[in-house]
Amino acid sequence: MYRQRQRSYPPVRNHPDSLSGSGIERARCAADRDTYRWRSTRPQTSAQDIQDIWQPWGANAAPGTGADGGAGGILIGNGGAGGSGAPGMPGGNGGPAGLFGIGGTGGFGANIAGSGGAGGNAGILGGNGGAGGAAGISQSGIGAPGGAGGNAGVLYGNGGVGGTGGTSRFGGLGGNGGVGGKAGLIGNGGDGGAGGNSGSATGTGGNGGAGGSAWLIGDGGNGGNGGIGVTPGTGGAGGTGGQLLGQDGNNGQ
Repeated sequence: MYRQRQRSYPPVRNHPDSLSGSGIERARCAADRDTYRWRSTRPQTSAQDIQDIWQPWGANAAPGTGADGGAGGILIGNGGAGGSGAPGMPGGNGGPAGLFGIGGTGGFGANIAGSGGAGGNAGILGGNGGAGGAAGISQSGIGAPGGAGGNAGVLYGNGGVGGTGGTSRFGGLGGNGGVGGKAGLIGNGGDGGAGGNSGSATGTGGNGGAGGSAWLIGDGGNGGNGGIGVTPGTGGAGGTGGQLLGQDGNNGQ
């Protein structure tokens, strides 16, 4: 009987926190955790050594779209901000936080009708939601919408503010503002984003985003104001106050 030889696995190259060995069962981040995350779900084989490497965290499918923000630490950490989009493309979404932490801010939409990215959600237990990204300016047609504000953590935290809708410079409709994020058990809802303006002689302003609702204790977010135009946009509805204590948010103008 021969003793089976224990195989060793070389570390992944070109990464600051490379790991080696078989049967790695964890997900963790190193110095560049905002961009990459180690992934391995079962004992590795020689073929899998090549595949189970640092994987991009939330890459976007559409070319030109802003990159999504990285996730916060597992326990405590804020989500990374989303990147701005290329011309005509949306901004990336803000990254989620850890158990405690603030969600990342959504990326700005590029000019030529890029929509704003959504704000990242806060940690599961507590923290504020990230703000939604503002939409870019559109030369004509319909302005792009602002990004939605991220939701707060379950126990406490304020919802993120919605992003401003995009302006339609030479005609058409202004973009709608993003909705505000929802609050946790204790906290205020996020305000809705303002609607985008229209620069046309016959244009209509975008509608304001609705304010986020409170849960148990806290005020609802205010609705965003409608955008400026020959026909002004409609203001967003205010969010509902907490069931135990709190006031409803004001409607947008």
